[in-house]
Amino acid sequence: MKLIMAVVFFSFSRLNAQYTVEKAVSDAVNSSNLIKSYDYKVKEAEHNLKEADYSKYGILNLKALYTKGDEPVYAFASKMRQGEFSMADMMKINNPDSIDNLELAIEAGVPLFTGFKLENYKKMSGINIEANKKITEEVKNGIKFQAIYSYLTAVMYKSLLSLSSSTISSSEIELSSAKKLNEKGMIFGSDYYAALSIYEFIKKYDTEWKNSFEREIRSLSVLTGKNISQNDIKSILKEYEWKTESKDFYINYALKNRNSLKAYDDYINIREIQKEINKNSILPEVVAFASLSGNSGSLSDMRTSSIYGIKMNMPIGDPTYFAKIDKSEAILNQTKELKNDEVRKISDEIEKTYSDMLSAYESMKIAKNAVLNAENSLELFKPLYRQGKQSIMEVLRAESNLLQAKASYYEAIFKYNLFYAKLRYLTQTLDERFIKDLTDKISE
Repeated sequence: MKLIMAVVFFSFSRLNAQYTVEKAVSDAVNSSNLIKSYDYKVKEAEHNLKEADYSKYGILNLKALYTKGDEPVYAFASKMRQGEFSMADMMKINNPDSIDNLELAIEAGVPLFTGFKLENYKKMSGINIEANKKITEEVKNGIKFQAIYSYLTAVMYKSLLSLSSSTISSSEIELSSAKKLNEKGMIFGSDYYAALSIYEFIKKYDTEWKNSFEREIRSLSVLTGKNISQNDIKSILKEYEWKTESKDFYINYALKNRNSLKAYDDYINIREIQKEINKNSILPEVVAFASLSGNSGSLSDMRTSSIYGIKMNMPIGDPTYFAKIDKSEAILNQTKELKNDEVRKISDEIEKTYSDMLSAYESMKIAKNAVLNAENSLELFKPLYRQGKQSIMEVLRAESNLLQAKASYYEAIFKYNLFYAKLRYLTQTLDERFIKDLTDKISE
């Protein structure tokens, strides 16, 4: 009995569960491979910083080399390194015997001064971490908007399907009555077949909207990584008004807070540091080094020696010096222009989106009045038709007009919500509070 009750409860819960826009956004973000790839870019940048930081400790090398030969200089030097050189070797220095030599060495080098390269590379790596984090947030922002767009589109087609279904049912009732009257010769056949033609167009809308709804459900499933069914979408489009600010407010807010622009500032900073590195390339580099080596003809008898010191390298004749500086200056200016272009694109897109949102709001009000007029028209036509004062064709035309008016109304509601959501996307404000608010407003 308990098992049966559990199954019934689960089935009832599944039946009444709905897949909300809030869940869609969350699933899309969590399943996005693009976001995960940018998370790894952040980790890559963090390891680059560690690499630059640890470079100050220098490097320790183990060297092993086995050689055999009778080349005079090689033989002379090998004998000296092995500590086995004697006056007898002087007698055949020009024609020595073949000699084996095994060299084992430990070498170390620690940078003392690098012309500020290490310090600047650390700065660049740290800035790059922050830039990648901002780009990751920018990508998340885009994925959130994609999920909202896909979900609202699915809800719109679901709403349109509901309209076409009820219109088809209502039209079939009227057509059934008209068919009987036509068979009795009480109405003209031309009116009846004209009404059937209008009915077929209504069914055409229904088929197109059904296909579009199925397509959007598939797209939403791919985006979220979930197996979503049509029955999971229970949200409905309802008319309400979002609280909005002025167009200039949104533009100014976006230019201050958009992560893509902040990332460009980081990239500009990196380019400036790179330019500084090229300028400092004429500075000397100082390295402390040490080497402990052993040479022998066999492992059982090895003579060790050591060497250590300080080495300085300083380029005094690099013909590419000014070209490198000019190149880094060009890259810096290129990055600045790309940021300016991004500023212009964001400003222009906000202006268009803001205008589209206001237009959609006005269309929503106009379409609502059109729906009221179409409803009144249909209500007036039906009794007149039953009294024989209007044809069935006019009734079906009124049904079709009402369907198209309601479809325009729902489309306007969809666009109004979509453009407002896009405005939030463009201003980097697709936060949890807004998504929760949107969920509550369209949930059934």
